[in-house]
Amino acid sequence: MRSGVMEKLTSRDSKYLRVLRDSPEPLTPSRLAKIFGVKLPTVLSELKRLEKLNLIEYSRASGVRLTPLGEEVSDELIWRHRVMETFFCSELGLDLEVACEAASKVEVLLPLCVFASMCEKLGHPSSCPHGRPIPHRGRWCP
Repeated sequence: MRSGVMEKLTSRDSKYLRVLRDSPEPLTPSRLAKIFGVKLPTVLSELKRLEKLNLIEYSRASGVRLTPLGEEVSDELIWRHRVMETFFCSELGLDLEVACEAASKVEVLLPLCVFASMCEKLGHPSSCPHGRPIPHRGRWCP
């Protein structure tokens, strides 16, 4: 189902998907523009891209919602991001802000096995340096 989707994602796609997944309610394009500090046309362009990948649904009435595929992909992205920033902080001693920014840039570039190895080396941590839970579903790491 998600075959090939990860390979098509950019770091910007990942940021949008993670924010949408972490939000308890659907977000409007205007709210996303404020969150990311960009203009509305930039958000609308990104939403069109994510919609074409079948990761979101957008309507003026209900806002932006993740599709089931979008939820699955964003869960993996959150896992990748949080494992990587945990690795960067605990194993490399990087500052949290630097670790978070670096993870955001490369989380879509590396193969799944890299993140699985990091997660295993870290002992499958339950939370990231921000204190947020790391979702472990057994399908991403042994």
